[in-house]
Amino acid sequence: MPKFLKDTDYQGTPYGIPFTTSTRALYYNKKIFAAAGISSPPQTWTQLQADAAKIKAKGSIGYGLPLGSEEAQAEALMWFLGNGGGYLNSSGKYDINSAANVQTLRFLSQLVSSGDTQPSPGTTDRKDVWAQFAQGKIGMVGGQPALIPIIQQAGVLKSSDYATANFPGRNGPLASTLGVHDDIVAFNTGGHQAAIKKFLDFVYQNKYQLQFAHEYGLLPATQSAASAMSSNPMFSAFFKNIPTSVNYPSLTNWTTVENQIKTTLGQAVTGNPQQILNTIQQTATSGG
Repeated sequence: MPKFLKDTDYQGTPYGIPFTTSTRALYYNKKIFAAAGISSPPQTWTQLQADAAKIKAKGSIGYGLPLGSEEAQAEALMWFLGNGGGYLNSSGKYDINSAANVQTLRFLSQLVSSGDTQPSPGTTDRKDVWAQFAQGKIGMVGGQPALIPIIQQAGVLKSSDYATANFPGRNGPLASTLGVHDDIVAFNTGGHQAAIKKFLDFVYQNKYQLQFAHEYGLLPATQSAASAMSSNPMFSAFFKNIPTSVNYPSLTNWTTVENQIKTTLGQAVTGNPQQILNTIQQTATSGG
């Protein structure tokens, strides 16, 4: 798919080929929604908080907010994008402590203090809220296709009990979502071009792209396999946002910055968002 292939490009040369991909969307429990009198998924933050409060009043968790060390950088980015923020500015420079990002974390702090999320989101990992959603205990979570096999393995929710929708933003559904891809890279050393070609011709067949995607709850990398898979309504929210998806920064010190986000950003929902983001920004800009 062109969007993900372009991400592997450096100065006009692609150095990898996407093998498997994913984007993010909002999962919602249709049974919990019906019990709370909610007819459709939220499109804005205000609607999400109102829906979460209705769900809480019925005894379930409104929104599962995982800002623990497993994948805080992904959850946070989805919310930042919904407010016109993100990790980079339009010039490709770090802008982690932007006014938009601070405002976003203040909203999340309000969501948490109102009891519309699970307790202690700053130390909750993604796997935990996904497991609770699969058990039918949470009304809404952000997720990727990999949540589907977890739901199926739990055996509590039928496919008709839940659905996906565009992730809500401050004023409307996200125009850009988080996109991630894993790539295959082949090296010149050894001169095994014929064997490499044979391997790539094999793994990029639709049959194996789709088999791998379905087994692990991911999206394929080829347009033909994506076309075959996108007919499933469960995946439509993931596929339609690929062209405008946003990847993580490719700056040289991103791993260091990412690790700090994972270990400290969760503190912002009960502490000082400006201070937390200032510290992360300082690490980002001092590292080159």
